[in-house]
Amino acid sequence: MNIMLSNTRLFRGIGSDELPLLLQCLGAAQKHYDRGETILAEGTPTEQLGMVLTGMAMIGYDDVWGSHSLLGHVGPGEVFAEPYACIPGEPLLISVTASEDTEVLFLNTARLLRTCPSACAHHAALIRNLLAVTSQKNLALSRRIFHTS
Repeated sequence: MNIMLSNTRLFRGIGSDELPLLLQCLGAAQKHYDRGETILAEGTPTEQLGMVLTGMAMIGYDDVWGSHSLLGHVGPGEVFAEPYACIPGEPLLISVTASEDTEVLFLNTARLLRTCPSACAHHAALIRNLLAVTSQKNLALSRRIFHTS
């Protein structure tokens, strides 16, 4: 990995010595995508949130007329699909595509939201961080919707 996970917003406050055990507990999986390859397809559910480790992912959607709209991009250290991953069976309204060769770390949200039997502090910190990341995205979207110029 080219980024230090402990320096990302999601893993803030979690020591690099705690990360390997936490990633194993969460069923973390790293996957490579070539430029143009679909990472997550619109209409399918996901149980995993993704974090870009290297490269860039584009988030978009196709309207009923077949036009593709770009909603944003996700770079190293940023997460995507977390709202969908937190609602089992919810189909994605967006698609995520690699805009260049991209490495993604996937985390199982069901494992993330159910603390392990030892109720470790780093697991609780990760849940707080996920809530903060998701809340910040919601606020940014609200500001874009309600911004009046």
